[in-house]
Amino acid sequence: MGAQEFRGKDYNLIRKNCNDFSNAFCKRLCGKGIPKDINNLVKIIAQYPWLEKQIPKEFITPKTLENNVKEREKKDKQTLNKQNSDNKDINNNNQ
Repeated sequence: MGAQEFRGKDYNLIRKNCNDFSNAFCKRLCGKGIPKDINNLVKIIAQYPWLEKQIPKEFITPKTLENNVKEREKKDKQTLNKQNSDNKDINNNNQ
């Protein structure tokens, strides 16, 4: 269980929520996870996409988090574009 496994940008009410974190934390701390029935409802919902669509999107991924994710994706894309541009310049100079 590391910082990379439970990033805020990955939070999702159905697929990766606080119960998933609590379960991983308890397994690491005590060697035993939380009772399985605690997270059963969201696992059932995840099996039926039409049911998941009934839940408002801002409940699934909070708006603030969604905006942060979009900003992070934009920055990552800019960084990647810059790296690609720099690599092209290096390759052109080496030829």
